[in-house]
Amino acid sequence: MRNELKSSLKVFTGYLVSLILFVLFIPSILSFGKDNLGPWIFGYSLVIFILMCNIIFADMKKLGDKERRPEYNLKPYPLKGLVVGFMGFLPFILLQIAYPFIKFNLGPIDIERLKHVALNTLMGPLYWFIKLGNESAWAYAAAASIVPLIAMAGYMAGIWRFEFSLFPKRQPKSK
Repeated sequence: MRNELKSSLKVFTGYLVSLILFVLFIPSILSFGKDNLGPWIFGYSLVIFILMCNIIFADMKKLGDKERRPEYNLKPYPLKGLVVGFMGFLPFILLQIAYPFIKFNLGPIDIERLKHVALNTLMGPLYWFIKLGNESAWAYAAAASIVPLIAMAGYMAGIWRFEFSLFPKRQPKSK
C-alpha cells in the first residue's frame, strides 16, 4: 500500500504541475481572446492536457518498467496504474463531489458563478473535455476518469514494454 501511495503522489504532482501552468498563463490567453474567449480557452486547455498526458504517462511508464524487473521481486498487475491514478486524482474528485454542497452567504456577490469558475479552473487541463460535454454532470464525471486511465495506460506500457508516440522513431536504412 505504501508503494501505491508514493506512486499516486507522482500522478497528483503531474496534474498539479499542469494545473499550475494552466493558471500561470491563462491571463495571456484571456488577453488574446478578448471578445471570443471560448475557442481560446478550449485550445489552451487542450494544449495543457497534452502536456499533462505526457507527464503522467512518462512517470507511470517508468514505474511500470521498474516494477517489471525481476530484481525488485514485485508482481505488477495491469490495473495498478488505474488504482494509482485514481488515488492521485482523488483530491480533485472529492472537490467535484463537494461542489454542489458548498454554500456561502455573502449577500450581493454572485457566489455560484465564482464557484463555477473555481471548479473549471481546478479542472483546467480537462476543461476542453468538459466543454465538449456542455459542462454537464456526466462530463465532469467522465473528465475525472481520464487521469486514472492515462496512468493505467502508462503503467501498462511500462510493464508490457510497448511504445506510444506521435512521432515514431525512424529505422536506419539497410544496405
